[in-house]
Amino acid sequence: MTINRRIRIIPEVLISCVLATGSLVFWSSLTVECGIRGAKAAWEASQSAYMMTILFEQRMLTGDKRSLKQWEKHCELLGSIIDQMDSESVDPKLLKELRNRFQAVQHLAPRLRELALTKDDDRQVMREKAIL
Repeated sequence: MTINRRIRIIPEVLISCVLATGSLVFWSSLTVECGIRGAKAAWEASQSAYMMTILFEQRMLTGDKRSLKQWEKHCELLGSIIDQMDSESVDPKLLKELRNRFQAVQHLAPRLRELALTKDDDRQVMREKAIL
């Protein structure tokens, strides 16, 4: 191989390696970003579901209307989080199962609210009278 040929081939090989490395880094950053979005969405969904559990238990134990309103807000938040999740960042089977469970909670929520109201209505009225 002559020197002129080496002078032409070496920069081409180096440029090709730099482009390949840059493409690999770019693709990796997109993959990591997608994973971070999925982890963030999962964390937000678990936080909201946990708060819903706590607020519902508080509602059942104390009959507090404030906890019911907060539960409804977290229910809306969880619904929006689930709607924003995409199947690229979360496993599609898990996402489908999560949506099904959320729909089941939404379907049962009016009945559970009704049970909480009938069970705790007398205690709530007594508490309000005691405060006044």
